[in-house]
Amino acid sequence: MLGCSSAADPDGSRATDAAEAAAKVAAAAGDPPEASADASATMLPAVSAPEPAVPQAEITSDWPQLFGPYFNSTSSETGLKWDWDAAGPMVAWRKPIGQGYSAPVIRGVQLILQQRVGDEEWVSCLDAETGVEEWTFKTPTSYLCKYPYSNGPYATPTISGDAVFAVTAQGRLLAISLSDGALKWQRDLLADFGGAEGAFGMGNSPRVWQDRILLNVGAKPGNGIVALATADGSTLWTATDDGRSYATAVIAQQHGMWNAFVLTEQGAVALDPQSGRIRWEQPFGIPEVPERSTAVTPLVVGNMLVLSSGPGPGTQVLKILPDGNFVELWNQKKVIDGQYTNLLHVDGCLYGVTSRASAKFRCADLATGQQLWEYESDLCRAYTLSADGHILVLGEHGHLACFRPNRSAPDLRWMTAEPLLETPCFSGMALARGRLYARNEKELVCFDLRPPQP
Repeated sequence: MLGCSSAADPDGSRATDAAEAAAKVAAAAGDPPEASADASATMLPAVSAPEPAVPQAEITSDWPQLFGPYFNSTSSETGLKWDWDAAGPMVAWRKPIGQGYSAPVIRGVQLILQQRVGDEEWVSCLDAETGVEEWTFKTPTSYLCKYPYSNGPYATPTISGDAVFAVTAQGRLLAISLSDGALKWQRDLLADFGGAEGAFGMGNSPRVWQDRILLNVGAKPGNGIVALATADGSTLWTATDDGRSYATAVIAQQHGMWNAFVLTEQGAVALDPQSGRIRWEQPFGIPEVPERSTAVTPLVVGNMLVLSSGPGPGTQVLKILPDGNFVELWNQKKVIDGQYTNLLHVDGCLYGVTSRASAKFRCADLATGQQLWEYESDLCRAYTLSADGHILVLGEHGHLACFRPNRSAPDLRWMTAEPLLETPCFSGMALARGRLYARNEKELVCFDLRPPQP
């Protein structure tokens, strides 16, 4: 299904609508009118020290963890090439790879990819410019998914300092040297904390904050959420009896207070990431059913926490209060209820998909939950990424589309006439230094978005 580019915005109404929407979001979140409602102002990147909001002058950046440097599927890159045709952007290189849903991550010119090859899981370092392998760490696996999905890996590695932290489908946490691929240390999370493999293995990604890694191991008693030292893997604290989901922990600073938000099998848990003290728990998500799992990572926008899952639960938005507690802003079961996809916030709008195979791409007002529009196409269950005033959408059947943010209607700039990757594509994209990376379970593709050099 193809779409045509829409007309330009000569009267600036789109920018006015976006500004008004941002003001509404700030008001709903309880921020002062002049404060930014963008999640990047409060989110922690994949390094230990806090970073400022997305810098407007920055042209290139890394993508060192799932959902990018600000953990909100947003890139600060600018000046990218967007005038593509129905064939899609230029391909810089393609590389055969193994199985899995793990997304690529990039630091400098080093790209890290986790994949399943035969009876091993590989963590490979490639040259991001060429795709040439620099090193590969291999670990044995016998995991087999009981359902018609991939045999893993499912989690995405995180690069922090000189370490790559990766979680296998069977629950082993690996700390690998970024320099040479040597193993620094490892933990068997399920064995050490008493967890079970479960229906879909372990799929939440390692979330690094300062000197620790947060993970929803889903073990009892008291080992539902754990914090481990990045230096040696030692246990720093454990909390809750909650089971495991596929959602990754989110860490943000709100009202001068650091919060860790973890969407477990039972619901959302807010903790102090330093001590592990539980601030509150809120039931949410898919009930314990063998063939279903909560798998959408929460999104922080200012003082708001966005929870989403499907099919069924839909989306709930909580306002975090100065004392660390919360109030519910809205709860909509039928607007956005994706499964194993991501949430994206741009200009006061929440973008996401519905569940099931015939999923639709939707836009909702973040302040109220009102559905603004939907777009039905071959994209179906898709991942999104925002950069340079555009929204990239990678569909589950391999189509790549580009939208302009718009509250009024879908503003599709283009969509590839044919799939660029073979179905299924259930992995997030990565954007670094003007290049877009996407994978399926057979190959990794690098698209060149850099403008022509004079």
